[in-house]
Amino acid sequence: MLELYHNAVSTCSQKVRLVLAHKGLEFTSHEVDLLGGGQHAPEYVKLNPNHVVPTLVHEGAVLIESSLINEYVNDAFPEPAMLPADPAARHGARLWPKLLDDKIHPATGVVTFAIGPRSILLRQPKEVREANVNA
Repeated sequence: MLELYHNAVSTCSQKVRLVLAHKGLEFTSHEVDLLGGGQHAPEYVKLNPNHVVPTLVHEGAVLIESSLINEYVNDAFPEPAMLPADPAARHGARLWPKLLDDKIHPATGVVTFAIGPRSILLRQPKEVREANVNA
């Protein structure tokens, strides 16, 4: 059985959900409340010491980092394949998640938080904000 710890608006979580859907795989959903600090809960940190989503649990294996989770899912459940058969085409397909992970995601993080949840985070009690920053 697959268990996915994720958040609906998390881009990295969306990547994993897309692969699971493409493969037609069912999973138990565990929504992590990022604005409420759920990623810092001790029971979640035991699964993912990076305090981020997603995390996939499969047959006792705890998997973190969305692109690596997707590679695992493709290896564990080979049909339908996520990558083309041709090695050169596989290389091209692998460049997209690398670009996302190495360039786009880090570059958009500040803008995402400035536009998205910033106002919600600022309305949280000071103790909650400080706990999230210090976690």
